Amino acid sequence: MAERAVALPTEWLYLFRITAVLAVLAWVSRRVVASLRFSAPLASAAMGIAVFLIWIGPDVLFGPGYRHYWLFDNAAMGTAASSAPAALKHNWWFILIRTAGCTALVPVLEELFWRGG
Repeated sequence: MAERAVALPTEWLYLFRITAVLAVLAWVSRRVVASLRFSAPLASAAMGIAVFLIWIGPDVLFGPGYRHYWLFDNAAMGTAASSAPAALKHNWWFILIRTAGCTALVPVLEELFWRGG
């Protein structure tokens, strides 16, 4: 594991990873970022909020136990598990850093992966 190779706490190593990936993305895509034009920012924000509610809603309505229902937890689907250490699940600093990383990196990297740039 990288956490053992570099003697940093997990939350600081995660922050370093986010910063490094954002720096590389900023460097290689500076022309694209400079030419961005937002066509419908309010509609985009509303759609993002709607997707968030649909995605997070079941946890609020049914509790986290629904993920272990037979339909979601089986040989074909695997088991839902968090990659975060148990000690960090209530650490607000780590939660904020992880949320920022997921918000800033995941959509961009998914678009690059699925659409090829």
